[in-house]
Amino acid sequence: MAYPGALVYNNGTSGGYILYRKARCNMHISVKPLLTFDELIEKMKDLGIHFDRVTETEAKDFLSNSNYFFKIGAFRKNFHKDFEGRYNIDFRQLQELARLDMKLRYLLLQYCLDIEHSIKTYLLRLITNDPDEDGYDIVQHIFSTQRNATEFKNAIFSSVRFYDKGKLKFIDGFQKYYEKPPVWVVLEIMTMSKLKPFIVYLSNAKPRNTKLKKIRNGIRYTSMLRNECAHNRPIIFNLRINNHHISKPIYTNAKRKGFTNEEIQIYKVAQIFALMDLHALVCGDGMRRNRYKDFVVFKQEFQRVEDLFQDNKYISRFQSAINRLVDIYQI
Repeated sequence: MAYPGALVYNNGTSGGYILYRKARCNMHISVKPLLTFDELIEKMKDLGIHFDRVTETEAKDFLSNSNYFFKIGAFRKNFHKDFEGRYNIDFRQLQELARLDMKLRYLLLQYCLDIEHSIKTYLLRLITNDPDEDGYDIVQHIFSTQRNATEFKNAIFSSVRFYDKGKLKFIDGFQKYYEKPPVWVVLEIMTMSKLKPFIVYLSNAKPRNTKLKKIRNGIRYTSMLRNECAHNRPIIFNLRINNHHISKPIYTNAKRKGFTNEEIQIYKVAQIFALMDLHALVCGDGMRRNRYKDFVVFKQEFQRVEDLFQDNKYISRFQSAINRLVDIYQI
């Protein structure tokens, strides 16, 4: 079916494509064909991915049962191309990076959940122990400072609201809090990404509280990492490029703890360092010991396949940073 303003072209072969012309711009979108697993193998060969350590049959089995090309292919961004625009990668390298990345995402997500719980507990304790706080005014004040107070409030309550037959309803027990929500309800239902305004408010109100200041410095990195892990976005990805600014407190603290400039300039390393530092600051020893054991296991998993990446300085730097994190946050 052709839509108004669309030019459709198909040459009748597997290389056919469709071009869409927008009414107000000349943006063309090339729609790539769905490839069979045999065609994917040939596509990878064209990209410079070879199958010396893994057979083509094993690779097809992995792609059909364990992962998919769009995700595993993303890890090639950690490698250089030659002057002809081709990589020189063995499929096994991509395979192991995908496995390591999955384990790291699951592990870091647990760290994030620990941090989220511990920060909420700490903030509520500070507010409860302050005789000038009633638990309601602070919420109204923070809502009023947002660009769109209603939108911010609705985003917080989104986890306890749902549509039923076109009508917006609340999970039992939460509707009564919507008009004037107390801080203990807001902290319970909000996501980590909405915590920052509360941290900033309390940090400004209590300038001598160094713990709050450190939480404020690290929460952005932790929140971003939580979002990436929860949505299965790769972590060991694009290690060659850093288009992000690393804040001075995070950079200075990392350098003080022994990270090299090359390590901390990898943005994912900076994020993970900020997360680990925040975890050590706000979480109890029991939580820290449990996560540390898992982190040691991940370090060992990385070491098991490190020979595959000994010629890749970016992945080697990332692994070196992981080893350093294990040493620094030992408990």
